[in-house]
Amino acid sequence: MNAGKFKKTFNGLHSDNFYLKALVVLLGVVVLFLVVKANSKDTIVTIVPPTMAEQGWLDRQKASESYTSSWALYISYLLGNANPKNGALIKTAITPLLDNAIQADILAAIDDQINQIRRDSVSIAFEPKQILQDKRTPNKYYVYGDSSVTGTSANKVDGRRTYEMDIEIRNYKPVLTMVKTYAGQPKTPESLEREKRMTNRKADMRKKQGLEP
Repeated sequence: MNAGKFKKTFNGLHSDNFYLKALVVLLGVVVLFLVVKANSKDTIVTIVPPTMAEQGWLDRQKASESYTSSWALYISYLLGNANPKNGALIKTAITPLLDNAIQADILAAIDDQINQIRRDSVSIAFEPKQILQDKRTPNKYYVYGDSSVTGTSANKVDGRRTYEMDIEIRNYKPVLTMVKTYAGQPKTPESLEREKRMTNRKADMRKKQGLEP
């Protein structure tokens, strides 16, 4: 046996074994890093609800505009279509969506509305025509549409109404943190600024005409 050749081969095998061990340790560290990274990253769920016209997505704290706007549409339908018989159903459907800070006030307002509807024997209806997302506050939505109040004698009063609301995503769940309704078009920051400029312009004109001090 050639002792020199054997020693050389043995040393080579020993060296290869060292590098293989180092490679295994490195791969173990990489796998551990990937596992920690995967567990710390929020899962993104891709969804296509029947009320959405396009695919949306949802993670722990955010959602696509199409997903959140579909909830805004649902909430406006829920609150805008009431009659003497469906008050309990509306409260049951809306309660899980309400933030704790506004839950008592919103449920009390719904009770007041339902009691008034029962006293007056009327039904209210709302048909959304437009959904706007606030450019400055992305979680704020305005649902604008046709509203009507119909009495037992079939007398009907038509108008325009807006439902304004803030919808946040918390732990994959939509949470309603603010909701209000008013007659007329959405009071977006842009429309309020236009209205303010118009009011100031009219006031300036009245001053020039001597109609105001």
